[in-house]
Parts: sequence; structure tokens; C-alpha cells
Amino acid sequence: TQQDYNELEIIKVLPERRLAAFDLEEGTPLWHHAPPRDWDGDSGTFAERFTVVSPPVIHAGRALVQCARTRGRVELHVAAFDLRTGELAWSTPVITGQRQLNMFGRMTEEFVAPPVVCSPDGRAFVLTQLGVVACLDAFSGAPLWETSYEQVAMTSGRWRRAGSMATVWRNGPPIVHEDALLAAPYDSPHLMAFDARSGALRWSMRQTRLCLAADPTGRTREVNQLLGVRKGLLVLGGERVAAFEAATGSLASQPPARLAWAFPAVGADGLANRWLPAPVLSGRSVLVPDDRELVELDLVTGRRLALLPWPTSDGRRLDGNLLVDDGAFFIVDGSGARGYFEWEGLVERARTRLAAAPGDAAATLRLASLLTRRARSLHARRREARDLVEAGRLLGE
Repeated sequence: TQQDYNELEIIKVLPERRLAAFDLEEGTPLWHHAPPRDWDGDSGTFAERFTVVSPPVIHAGRALVQCARTRGRVELHVAAFDLRTGELAWSTPVITGQRQLNMFGRMTEEFVAPPVVCSPDGRAFVLTQLGVVACLDAFSGAPLWETSYEQVAMTSGRWRRAGSMATVWRNGPPIVHEDALLAAPYDSPHLMAFDARSGALRWSMRQTRLCLAADPTGRTREVNQLLGVRKGLLVLGGERVAAFEAATGSLASQPPARLAWAFPAVGADGLANRWLPAPVLSGRSVLVPDDRELVELDLVTGRRLALLPWPTSDGRRLDGNLLVDDGAFFIVDGSGARGYFEWEGLVERARTRLAAAPGDAAATLRLASLLTRRARSLHARRREARDLVEAGRLLGE
């Protein structure tokens, strides 16, 4: 419970998060790590005692996640759990660090970290947001390397004011590019590239320099999202989406040297809502969500290719994260999930896949399922009979 003294907040109640698994088709619970109702806050298994601070990542039949104990300091671990049973496979302590505290030495904000990034050769890259980037063996949890970086200054709590830290970047995972790991920790003023094998720092650049390069007028201060590296371009998001390229060679070894393009263009006003979901790199496009529409940009040139108005009728503000999968768009936030798609596009892509692999069971079932579901849709009654006939023929074959 929340505790106060003379109107001064001593303990702020912060969320405790645990993993849970559900059947993908039926949604039935499979396992969970929730502690018992009478939990004392200290006892129990590792999974019950540690709160989850990052989204889980599935790798080789396990769920890898950053988790922590927060008792004035953040005791950060990485853990791997069996995907079928939820049992702990391994846990590795990475670092202890500190976040803003009030005058009573209590944390005032929930600590969060990005998901672990796993490489095909079995390495797990960990951006701790506590002054360290680390690499572990994804199968055993054994530490491979650990590199510290410069952190932003943090003030301590005094009297009625809690400590503060001016975060620079938005929380996001590091990116593996060729033989380098690019990271933009929210507790650092720099964008950095590390050698993926040894952890050695290859280059770093202050976020303020990138903002000025994206908009020389100085009006853009929040180019603060690391989106990815594609086609030799480093793409950042925020008030403006900006793509940078190295002077020579690869961004794996050379820092960005010049602006390739920016959206909105240099000199124009930035995006209206700076808290919109992060843009997403998809194929040769960059998808930029706005309050009213989804803008598709050419990845290489930054030229606007298309606009897709959001078919919203509830008047809700567009928050959360954007996920793109198989021609559908999903927005997930604290209040739920919303999905947008076009039946024709989904069905035609499924037909193309089946035509490329005739007789493939998965492709056949995918197309039959889409046709059946479209037939049941209230928006497609005119095609109901034809879709059901085609789905029946596919399943009959």
C-alpha cells in the first residue's frame, strides 16, 4: 500500500510484472509466474521474486527476458524460461544500478528495459539502460563481454522533490548490423556502435548532433528513436524521421556523416504528435503512423509513396506500438489492440504463395482459412458463397 508522512510520499506503488503463456489458438492459460496472493514480497522462486522489465523474446524454444529486483537499487538479471513449461533454464546477473529516488531512498518510477536481441549464432545482446551493454551465450547464459558507456547526469532526491534524469532516447532494442551492434540507451547522450564479437566501442555520436543534422534550423530536438539500418542508411525517428549515411564504407565501422533525407522535409514543421508509435521499416518502405493516417515513405529516397487513413470511429488517440505482419497493421497499447487490413490483399498474397508451392499444406490451409473467415465477415456477404465454395475445394484436395 502507498505510504505517506506529513503529505510526503515515502513509498510509491510500482507495478510488479510476471510472465504468462497462453495457447495461441484458444487463449487458454498454459503457465504463469504470478506469486501467491499472500506473497510477502521477498520469498519464492526466482520467477516469483523478480519483476519482468522487458518484453520477452523467443529463441530456440525459450523465452529470454530482462528482469529485476528493485530495492533502492536495480538488480538486473537476464533469464531464460522453457517455452512449454515456464521452468527456469538459466539466469545471469548483469549489473546493479540506480534510478531516480525520492528523499527516502525509494524509486519513484518503474524501471523498464528493451527486449534482448538474439543472433542466429546463439548470442544474446542486452541493453541494460544502466550504463552497460552486454553479450551472453543465449543457450547457457554465460557472459561473453560487457562494455560500459557514458550516462546522463542524475540528480538525487531532496525534500519534496524526487531525483530526476533527463532521458535522451526512447526505450528501444539495440540493432545488429553486419558485425556491429548499434545501441541508443535512454540513459546516454550518444548513439553508439560496438564490435559484436568483442564489445569494443567503434564509434559514438551525440544525439544533439544528429538532431541538428536532421534540421539545421534547430527546431527539431527529438530525433530520439533508433529504427534500423537498411540499404546503407541509418534511420531514426521522433519529431522527424531522418536517414543518415556514412561518409565512406559501412555504418558498422563509420559513424553517420550526412543526412540522406528527412520527413517532414527540413524547414517544415515536425510531426504533430511526438508520442506517436515509432515508425517501422518494412521491406523498401518506412511506415510512419500519424494521428489520422499511416504514411508510407520510400526507404532510399524518403519520397512519400502512399497514405492510408486510419479507419477509426471511436475517436481514440493513436498510442502504443505499430506491428506490421503479412499486410496487416496492428496498434497495441495499454487499453487493448486494434488491427487494420484489407481482405483482398490478404487473400491475393495467400493465393500467390500457394501458386508458388502447389500442394503445400500450410499454404493451402492459410488460403482456405482466409476465404472462410472472409465469407463470415459482415462486410463481404456478396462474396460469401464463392469464398466458401473455393475454401471447400481447397480442403477437399
